[in-house]
Amino acid sequence: NTYTTTEIAKELGLKSANALNKLLSQAGVIYKANKTRVLKSRYADKGFTETKSRILHDKSVKYTTQWSEFGRVFLNNFSSQRLAA
Repeated sequence: NTYTTTEIAKELGLKSANALNKLLSQAGVIYKANKTRVLKSRYADKGFTETKSRILHDKSVKYTTQWSEFGRVFLNNFSSQRLAA
C-alpha cells in the first residue's frame, strides 16, 4: 500500500498536504524539484516513498510521490518528535 501526503497529513491532524510538506521542507527532509517533492539524499534510499506517473489527456506526464507503509511510520515518528519538542 501507498499513501498520499494528504492522507498522512490528515492522519497527523494537519490541515493539508501543503502543511506537512512545509514541515518536511523546514526540517530538511524534502525539497521541490520540477513541481515534485523529493526526499533529500539522506532519506532517499530508505524506502519511504514511491514515485508514480500518470499520462494526462494532453499526453503530458504527471509525477506524484506517495509514501510507503515504512514512510508512513517514519512520518508518524517524525511528527511525534516535532510536536514533543
